[in-house]
Amino acid sequence: TSSVSSSSKWDEVPNPVPVERDMTFEDEKIQVEIPKNEEKKELIDRLARYISKDGQPLENMIREREAANTKYDCLNKPDSKDAIYYRWKVYSLCMGDKEDEWREKPF
Repeated sequence: TSSVSSSSKWDEVPNPVPVERDMTFEDEKIQVEIPKNEEKKELIDRLARYISKDGQPLENMIREREAANTKYDCLNKPDSKDAIYYRWKVYSLCMGDKEDEWREKPF
């Protein structure tokens, strides 16, 4: 009999995990807000998982393909609250944080 694993490459921590540094007073401070709309949050979280594993080429492809789709505004409106959350989520996952458990230390 074969066993099926419930984890996939999407659950793995990137290798190697980037090294973090402490913030300084010169660093810009950005407030990250988790989307209140659960459907939007789930879409951004799923997108961030894929991008944290497959990188910029996949993000560029999705950005181009979904340019007219407002659900993907987090890719096309970089100063929006959703885009800031998306960027944080990708970074967080790349740093080895879990989907529902992350560091709270400023970075």
